Amino acid sequence: MRLLTLITVLLTLPLAAAEPPAALTPDQERAAMHVLDGFEVSLFASEADGVINPIQMRWDERGRLWVACSPNYPQLEPGKKPADYILVLEDTNGDGRADKATRFAEGLLVPTGLELGAPGQLYVANGTELLLFTDSDGDLKADKREVLFSGFGTGDGHQMINSFQWGPGGDLWFSQGAHTFSNIETPWGVERLYSAGVWRMRPRTQKLDPFLDSRRGHPTNSWAGPANPWGFAFDKWGSMFLNDAAGNKGLSWASPAMIRSDRHVQLPYLWKIPKGCGIDIVGSTAMPDELQGRLILGHYFTASVRQFAIKDDSSGFALTELPPLITCDNNAFRIVDVKNGPDGSLYLCDWYNPVIGHYQASYRDPARDKTHGRIWRLSAKGRATTRQPNLAAMLPAELMDQLRSSDRWLGYQVDRLLFTGKSDEAVKAADAWIAKLDPADPQYEHLLYRATGVLEAHEVARPKLLAKLMDAKDFGARAYAARLIGRWHNRLDEPLVKLAELAQDEHPRVRVEAIVASTFVPSPHAIEVAAMAADKPIDQWIEHAMLRAVDAQKDLWRPAFLKGELDFGDKVNRLSWVLRCDGSTEMAAPLRKMLEDPDVAVAGKPDLAIVLANIGAADDLGYLLEKFGSEPRVLSELANAARVRQVKPAGDISTAVAKAFDDANPEVRTAAIRLAGALKMASVADRLKSIAGDGTAGAAVRVAAIDALGDWKALKTGEFAPLTKPDQPMAVRIAAIGAMDAVDRPAAASAAVGLLGSTDKDEDVGAVLAIFLSRKGGPAALGKAIASASLSPKSAQKCLDVIHARGRDDAALVDALKSAMGVSDATPPYSEDFVRQLSADAARNGDAKRGKTLYETKLVACAACHSIDGKGGNLGPDMSGIGRGLTSDYIVESVLWPRRQVKEGFLSISISTKSGDEFSGYAISETGEEMQLRDVATNTIQRIAKANIAKRVNAGTIMPEGLTAGLSREELQDLVAYLCHLGK
Repeated sequence: MRLLTLITVLLTLPLAAAEPPAALTPDQERAAMHVLDGFEVSLFASEADGVINPIQMRWDERGRLWVACSPNYPQLEPGKKPADYILVLEDTNGDGRADKATRFAEGLLVPTGLELGAPGQLYVANGTELLLFTDSDGDLKADKREVLFSGFGTGDGHQMINSFQWGPGGDLWFSQGAHTFSNIETPWGVERLYSAGVWRMRPRTQKLDPFLDSRRGHPTNSWAGPANPWGFAFDKWGSMFLNDAAGNKGLSWASPAMIRSDRHVQLPYLWKIPKGCGIDIVGSTAMPDELQGRLILGHYFTASVRQFAIKDDSSGFALTELPPLITCDNNAFRIVDVKNGPDGSLYLCDWYNPVIGHYQASYRDPARDKTHGRIWRLSAKGRATTRQPNLAAMLPAELMDQLRSSDRWLGYQVDRLLFTGKSDEAVKAADAWIAKLDPADPQYEHLLYRATGVLEAHEVARPKLLAKLMDAKDFGARAYAARLIGRWHNRLDEPLVKLAELAQDEHPRVRVEAIVASTFVPSPHAIEVAAMAADKPIDQWIEHAMLRAVDAQKDLWRPAFLKGELDFGDKVNRLSWVLRCDGSTEMAAPLRKMLEDPDVAVAGKPDLAIVLANIGAADDLGYLLEKFGSEPRVLSELANAARVRQVKPAGDISTAVAKAFDDANPEVRTAAIRLAGALKMASVADRLKSIAGDGTAGAAVRVAAIDALGDWKALKTGEFAPLTKPDQPMAVRIAAIGAMDAVDRPAAASAAVGLLGSTDKDEDVGAVLAIFLSRKGGPAALGKAIASASLSPKSAQKCLDVIHARGRDDAALVDALKSAMGVSDATPPYSEDFVRQLSADAARNGDAKRGKTLYETKLVACAACHSIDGKGGNLGPDMSGIGRGLTSDYIVESVLWPRRQVKEGFLSISISTKSGDEFSGYAISETGEEMQLRDVATNTIQRIAKANIAKRVNAGTIMPEGLTAGLSREELQDLVAYLCHLGK
């Protein structure tokens, strides 16, 4: 957070109570937990053992738990010295309770991540630095402190580098949040990650790779992946799952995004559950069979521990949420890390704090707990705990034998010891072990994968192993083989030939991994290999990987393509996919040449034509109109080119467009008419008047004609009026009102009021309102018409609900609707006293059940934007757990004066265009030529030419003021009580 923003937050946010709430004892907190049947919770360690504000925890091979403790969090106060520390906890007698605690390292500044390396080594995130501590004499005290890298950003305490985790190939992964801008000098040059993203470090080469960067999209206040990634988990074949700790994305499958590109391409998410922290996947005989393989999330925001079943879904995965393992009535119960333990139990890192975040509360809020913290142990009733072998005494050859175990704690520790051990010993042991494997063993392919990871970690390539993995029956092994080719490409013969086989694999996940791997092969022909995936179905994950791959390799493949050195196997579908994903105007000339080439397959040419329509110049568009005038997709893209890029087809276009008006296909007719509108072809106005009034024509065709006439202001008020009458189809009536607005706004507004009074369908009301909300001066004109008409209270309420649901609060229009409802705006001026009093009254007298009913009946606009327990919209932050994560004062402010509180990731922008249109919403993407905005008035993606933008401003939250207008004081109390109850 920048200094100015921080000062603003500190000055404007109210302080919480003067005294911090009394902390519960561990026994009291345990009594406040609700544990899923079949499980039990016990205390492993607490503040009595030195655990204070634990942020992350990791196990070593001896079964000792290393914990990063940060009583300094979130900010070191002026004049104080860093005093955070790493605590090592031991259970020496095996009773499930730590009985020995040792401080390994002290004097740290908010250590947000740690991970064990070789025995005696510990990686620690310390502000701007990645440190490596060494204990050379085995006394559990660090005696060497080394800065491996520096230059990591510290713009926000809860978004600094965090969550160190060994990957299956010996890489050390970690992440950072949206307001952390890192510039790191490495032996390979300076690496940068300017927003939220993921880092991969290869310890033996000191190579750092940044992923999910969106520096080209960051100005739009949107991130390519999680806004604050915090927690990794790798499945049995190395697929990466990633969690979002602060934004609104939740859980994602991140593997398709592990491509070095800073292109702003939004990573899809698997399950929207905001504000969780720390994940792991269960794998232990000490847990029930049904729990094996489930993803566990510490959901600090709702004081709970959640579980998800994972299943394959096309190229990716799907998650299903199951009943939580734990919920807790104590609002300070904050699980921020989850790890499988050596005894097979799940260990939970409880940060213990009633105050979370620092957008919602002052850095120095006295309610912040600085003296408590707990580690809890969740175990299954009636099941024996796991006894682990003495890994610390094992040689590499003995460690290799442990790879057969399905126990995730054991497997992770064995991997770490083999990854970080002496290369000559580890490689020798791996080679010998692989040579003894039996191909008839049911585990054979997975054991090959595990052993090859050891070789990866020591930067040793074995092509024969790769060949076995490529021919594996299990698609997981083949997907891993693709990743391996990307890593070993410079030590393999013909790596692209090998990747080409996998890019055409029958399983889509293998194809995703082949696309990702191709980006690490520095050859212009790598893009030809990636494009082979287009021969089979393309899902969202394959598309995501390709969008990044095309960008990552553009400096290699673009020059080669322009020179005619790429042929894509004469497959037009492959080329069109690449060029569509690229969108570069310099591809227009060779693309035009291909379209004119008689040897190029005719069936694929429309796809190429659509790409050319997106990037071509006027001559190119004229050619397309002539050659593809009966292809509706091409006609639609030509219309987009005229409206967004403001490029029109060259030549005499009237004849070609008008010819399509008579096409037998209504899709062609509609597209041609809309193109005529975009090109402002006034010469066909009479023809379009006839079509607009033709009751035998389809509604879509008529609407297109009306829209075009409105664009040109080609009809007078009297000519539009008959089309707004009740005997016309609703779509025609709405289009006629929109067209009339261009020539006679008062008449259009009057017709709109008549229509609004005759329908209660949200889609119809929304479409009419969108006409006026999206045009300069429109809301005021409609408000004036409503004020002078007799709109019923019911219809006015419906209009107001739709307007609020779309994040608008245009004063003149809203006031007119409230007047029609007989309601006045009772929102008082902001004052801290009012906030505190309403908060206190809600706690004493509010009824959460009545508040829930009120929310669902009188405040339906809220549900249209916000989700609660999976129900509702996604325009605003999820509110399922706000009663856990936010103070009641903050909730009161957010409801009554929403512009005082804007959550990160939900800053909207408003755009006024030179052509008189108004847009407000969230930016989706931005290039040098255009911006894509999710407009809240229409809930659609708008493509806006940047040359047409007259004004662009940050608009704060889209949540309107005055949502609570008309509520009595008692109803406000009930509403606040309900919101404060959410998540409890």
